[in-house]
Amino acid sequence: MKPVFQTRFHLPGEPPGNCFPACIASLLEVSISDVPQPGIDDKDDWSEYWTRLGAWLEGLGFHLIQVSPGWWSTSVMSESESDLWIGSGPGPRGHRHSVVMRGAGFLVHDPHPSGVGLLEVDDREYLVPLDVCVSY
Repeated sequence: MKPVFQTRFHLPGEPPGNCFPACIASLLEVSISDVPQPGIDDKDDWSEYWTRLGAWLEGLGFHLIQVSPGWWSTSVMSESESDLWIGSGPGPRGHRHSVVMRGAGFLVHDPHPSGVGLLEVDDREYLVPLDVCVSY
């Protein structure tokens, strides 16, 4: 993991901040400019952004899996101390935010310059190599 900081922040009338792409860039150790960015139109319909991001990740051999809180205790996703994942939830500035976490929930990297993390984790996102994903 190579820490990458966000370059856009939540501002009225502007495209959404790019904390989530910064987390992806950190985990993949690429430039934030390489990762698809949410656009101004994605504020109301994030499905287009997730589609673009998913296609880009697939081209790199990865799939993004989101695990909601109810599944954490029964999830097959590992929580070893070395496993890295993205935690998303309310941030201290009043907006949804994403950070890189490790293991059972230790903050590894906050892409916001404040470095304060999240108020709580609502979702976990895991980057999984496509060769371990199985279709049923």
